[in-house]
Order: sequence, then structure tokens, then C-alpha cells
Amino acid sequence: MARGLSHDMPQIETAEEYREGVSEVQRLQEAREGSPEFKRRQALRAALHDYELRHETHECNKGRPG
Repeated sequence: MARGLSHDMPQIETAEEYREGVSEVQRLQEAREGSPEFKRRQALRAALHDYELRHETHECNKGRPG
């Protein structure tokens, strides 16, 4: 788990934490709705989105033109 990512309130501050968060979200893709894993995935997705808003980089926005 990335440093700075707590279960309840993930916080992503570095590119390394971002990459780790993306990997964890992918691992949790099949989590059942309402499960702790599902809640973790949803919290991570929100934290990743927040990081993307604060860091407009190609890594975060691969689908956007550079």
C-alpha cells in the first residue's frame, strides 16, 4: 500500500503513490458492491481523481492530447 494512503481517507501526493493507487484500483476492479474492498476502490478512485486535478500531467491524462 502506498505511503499516505489510509483505508478511510486516501491521500495521494506523489507520482509513485498515484501509480500504486492505479494498480490497487485495478486489483480491486471485481470487488462486490458494499464490501470493504469496494469501498476502498471507490475511495482510491476519488483520491486518484483529486491527484489528477492537482497534477495535469501526461501520466494522469493519457487519453488527452498533449
